[in-house]
Amino acid sequence: LGQDHRLVVASPAPPLQLPAPGSLPNFSDFICSGFAKNGDKPAVVVDNPEGPADVRTFADLLADVGSVAHELRSVLGFGPGDRALLISPNHADYFTAVHAVLKLNGVLSPANPLYSATEIGRQLEDCEATVVMAHPCCLEKALEAVRASGRADAISVLVLGADAPAGATPLDALKGTGAAAPLLGAVEDDQLAVLPYSSGTTGMPKGTMLTHRNLIANVLQFE
Repeated sequence: LGQDHRLVVASPAPPLQLPAPGSLPNFSDFICSGFAKNGDKPAVVVDNPEGPADVRTFADLLADVGSVAHELRSVLGFGPGDRALLISPNHADYFTAVHAVLKLNGVLSPANPLYSATEIGRQLEDCEATVVMAHPCCLEKALEAVRASGRADAISVLVLGADAPAGATPLDALKGTGAAAPLLGAVEDDQLAVLPYSSGTTGMPKGTMLTHRNLIANVLQFE
């Protein structure tokens, strides 16, 4: 009695070596830091049942992320702490959409592409998104949700790919400028990066707050 009988169970793997406080890169910078050396190697390959697979090289991704991030900032005024909702199944530009937002220290909230317009609208309002990025197959539902929000004038809608109807902008229009994303430096340890929502099996879906540090730690666990 009176003795400390706590049992500490540790992993056989060594402790994670995370960046020191004040020097934490944002998750996009962390992930993309080695892309340049891989250049023309394929990074993303998405099957296309109607033709050749859609391929993006590491160089493509670096250029596209930088260009889209620059345009999000300079044209749409999107910046640190702003929220973007992404609703899409597999698409070759999914990586670009995610990392352009994170590059600006924005917050990415992915939504289930099977959601109805009502469900999209609920997440849109709860996460307070000012940018919506949608796959063409999800666009009609996304636009309906934006119109129903009562703040359509304050929400920019982007469509993954090259084509978009009135009221939306194709993501491809933000590529190819050759512009680089602004350099924002280190992020705070608790800075929010991704806001996915729970399945809602026991109540309404709720946002799950993941920081840049959380995501970097997850990646380092696999090294």
